Amino acid sequence: MHALVLCDFTNNIWGQSNLSIPIIQTNNFHEWFGAILDILDTDGLMYVAAILYHIWRARNKAVWDAYLPRPKKVLMTATSALHAWRTVHHMAVQHATSAPAEPPHATTAQLGAPPPGLPPRRCYVDANYHHPTNTASVGAILLDGNGGYISAYASSLPSYFSPLMAEAVACKEALSWLKNRGEHSIELYTD
Repeated sequence: MHALVLCDFTNNIWGQSNLSIPIIQTNNFHEWFGAILDILDTDGLMYVAAILYHIWRARNKAVWDAYLPRPKKVLMTATSALHAWRTVHHMAVQHATSAPAEPPHATTAQLGAPPPGLPPRRCYVDANYHHPTNTASVGAILLDGNGGYISAYASSLPSYFSPLMAEAVACKEALSWLKNRGEHSIELYTD
């Protein structure tokens, strides 16, 4: 929450974004993001996702490269990336609608796997670990083979004594979630 929303650097970015970001008194990213989901439309949420991603990249540049871009540069990069994504995504939709559709096989659809010839679905999983309290949480997002959103999952985890254990349990929880959804052919990505 601090790195993505509350610190002076990110607060400056959100202020320049011209988004209606709610001011809530919480240190819980899940609550903050839930409030945003209630306020913004799809375009606004895509802009928020792009900003969050590029704030995290700026943080990594500061940690690993000893370089922190100006908030305005982060915002411009996020805006540019969102524009590029929309352009590519729109083109992919046009190509998909102009190509003749092949009906999916019933057994493939029932198993939660993509029809033959389509790229497999991807699930990105990450854990959050708060060392002072030994608390952890998990977040996962399921995308189709073309990067389109299917579903997401988030949950708190029991207390653990290391980030490595939290990451391992996060993977296990995500796999259980996928199994309960009936997913059988997934590429799983985690750090």
